[in-house]
Amino acid sequence: MANQDALSQLMGYWEKYTKKKNYKFPWGLGPLRELFKRLHSIRYWDTEDRLRKTGLLDDWRYRVKVGQEILPVEIELWCRNDISSRVSAESRVRRYVQNAGGVIKQSCVIEEINYHALLTALPVEAVTELLDKGVADIELLRCDEIMYFRPSGQCMAPVFTECEDRVTDEQVTFENNVDEIINDPTVALLDGLPLENHEWIKDYVIVDDPDGWSDNYVSSDQVHGTGMASLIIRGDMGNSDGPIPRKLYCRPIMQPFPAGFNGETREKIPDDTLPIDILHRAVRRIFEPEAEQPAIAPSVKIINLSIADPNRLFDKVMSPWAKLIDYLSEKYKVIFVLSAGNHLHDIELGITNKEFSDLSPADKEAAVLKGVSATTHERRLMSPAESINAITVAAYHHDEVDGIEFYNQINPYPDSNLPSTINPVTWGKKRSVKPEILLPGGRATYRLKSFLDGAPAILEVLTFNKPPGQKVASPADTGSLSSFAHTFGTSNSAALGSRRLCFLYETVQDLYLSPHGNELSHEYENVILKALICHGASHTSNFARIEEVLKEPDNSQRFKSISPKYLGYGNVDEDRIHGCLDNQATIIQCGKIKQDDVHVYKFKLPDSLNAKPVNRRLIITLAWLSPINPRNMAYRMAHLFFEPVTGDKDDNHLDIQNREVDWQMVRNGTIQHEVLSGGRATAYASGTNLEIVIQCKGQAGAKA
Repeated sequence: MANQDALSQLMGYWEKYTKKKNYKFPWGLGPLRELFKRLHSIRYWDTEDRLRKTGLLDDWRYRVKVGQEILPVEIELWCRNDISSRVSAESRVRRYVQNAGGVIKQSCVIEEINYHALLTALPVEAVTELLDKGVADIELLRCDEIMYFRPSGQCMAPVFTECEDRVTDEQVTFENNVDEIINDPTVALLDGLPLENHEWIKDYVIVDDPDGWSDNYVSSDQVHGTGMASLIIRGDMGNSDGPIPRKLYCRPIMQPFPAGFNGETREKIPDDTLPIDILHRAVRRIFEPEAEQPAIAPSVKIINLSIADPNRLFDKVMSPWAKLIDYLSEKYKVIFVLSAGNHLHDIELGITNKEFSDLSPADKEAAVLKGVSATTHERRLMSPAESINAITVAAYHHDEVDGIEFYNQINPYPDSNLPSTINPVTWGKKRSVKPEILLPGGRATYRLKSFLDGAPAILEVLTFNKPPGQKVASPADTGSLSSFAHTFGTSNSAALGSRRLCFLYETVQDLYLSPHGNELSHEYENVILKALICHGASHTSNFARIEEVLKEPDNSQRFKSISPKYLGYGNVDEDRIHGCLDNQATIIQCGKIKQDDVHVYKFKLPDSLNAKPVNRRLIITLAWLSPINPRNMAYRMAHLFFEPVTGDKDDNHLDIQNREVDWQMVRNGTIQHEVLSGGRATAYASGTNLEIVIQCKGQAGAKA
């Protein structure tokens, strides 16, 4: 593919091979035969590829149906290496857009992530012609400079419908057990506009709105930002353990738009703004000075992004959002916490309503697990959750509502430790573990779509603001400033992840004051925090239940690579990452490693375990931020890994035999988290060391 001639030759060989399977390739090109045996087709990139799985045509049909006169579209161009080629390509696309009666609203080029896009608006007449005539006859859609057409303004927050049982005026008691709120924020929330004077979050939020988007809000629309700020600051108010010690930086990157989506007002990135551009500008403003304005919040270590694009499901190719987050993470040494995305699909159970109703709660749980498993192809990560440097958070089926009666609601999982039914069930880039961790996300409940006994049992999710669910601050039409709602989803889980990282940051600050605090460095706080929150994750009883229901003879040999699609590295035990019991120890080390270098860490084994048949567990978590090469399919440039001592190796002094996750999967992201266990007696000499060897390899064109 080095040039047009090479591509033409490849197409020529394919044509000859398809006509004559025993075609004799020229000397040196024999391996092409083995490649061609595995291919259905080779063809030039065309209109079909520019529109496939983008949801653009469906989006346009809907907008035409509801009477919109101007229809937005994001056009992503092939990003050329040199400026003159980019200018020429953009000029040609601009000409085609103008010929179609459209206008260019915005242009954005970010060379570091290989991104070049135009935000355009087309008249409804041109779109109607396209829908009627077909895509093959439209000059703009055939333009070779264009890689993708995508709907604009699709990055949005989940919606919860109003209901009669929503509580608006009940007082919830809470304590402000922080003597003084620290003004320098650790966490930044990029979301909708929070209700600043709500009782639960007032005095804690710093709202920065340089674009003036708050002018488009009325207080009753300030739903998602208020809920996420509430969860970060106070957690689930069903049983809150107090506020964070620092203020929360909030930047609105969404606005409310009436109707059009299930008849509800939705908060989303506006149609006339490229999501990539607003995110890029927002993060740069946090860390870099602008004109005479200093950096707005340089103390930030964690950025929470609890929104996703349901039209961009991850399928091998990294989305521009994910690329940007990976680039910004490494550039600014900041941890992004992302929600995995909510899949609110119906769940088909393969039995009748009567058969489902007759099942025991445990059997209903098993039926739902199997129903979710049958649709994994639909349950992929929503952009930008596939980011390799970020921490992606999914939900487990838990909230703090006690003693609820499930009238007209079906609780799919009596076991509240199981992964939520709305989670993605998937892997990340190159089959990496993604999402990495699960945190409480509230209980999603369902109802049967039909009440006829003989009808197929199909569950549809309930999106009401009533229990169960996590209790979060919410605006009310009455103007109450203490109102709340019950919500669920991976957005909530991500917010709780940012909250936990805020507390972990304070724990790390305390460690600097300890006798060996000089072993740590502020330079590496980002990866220390990333490692610590994942260090508390493990497959608890939920693995046994998933294994019991979903493990079969044909997948038994690879089940340790299947279970992370549901569990990631597991549910996070928050107590484990802040301290230790008398029979536990946590050791933290940080540093910088060069390509092809090796670091060896030695730890003296305790004599108390020598030759004793006791259960022992060793958890090793390695985290880093990798530079990326967006022009290379390998993408990740820095591959760090360690080889844990397991099995029958001579240096396995702890006799560790078991590991929770497939050994290859844990090496494919930027977090290698190994939970190792054993219980047999093994003898070793006093003073014996456990050695952990960390290696660094370059990928994706990395140079030493």
